[in-house]
Amino acid sequence: MQNKIIIATFILLSVLSFSFLAYTEEKNKNINAQNIWFLYFNSPKDQSLNFSIENHTDNTKFHWEILADKNKTREGTLTVKKGAIEKINPLGISDTANKKMLVRVTAGDNSVKEIYKKF
Repeated sequence: MQNKIIIATFILLSVLSFSFLAYTEEKNKNINAQNIWFLYFNSPKDQSLNFSIENHTDNTKFHWEILADKNKTREGTLTVKKGAIEKINPLGISDTANKKMLVRVTAGDNSVKEIYKKF
């Protein structure tokens, strides 16, 4: 009798655990419901500064800056709709030798993300 209670309790707790995990996984599968945005280089290993902003928030306004050794070289503002990816190809930046190039993006809610490349 004691063994049957232990086995039934184990099975019940296992089913509850798996149900909770399935519910959590289903909820996290929709990235647009998570209110996050990403900043990344399109080709991290080459010599270009092309980067992308992937938006999954309600913020649509983004301001970007490119700094070469803490000196601003380019900046711009753009609109990225929710669920969209915007690729930015900054032109006219020629002197990158032996410099740390920093890309700083500020979202409409004042959250900031930075990425950099050292040339």
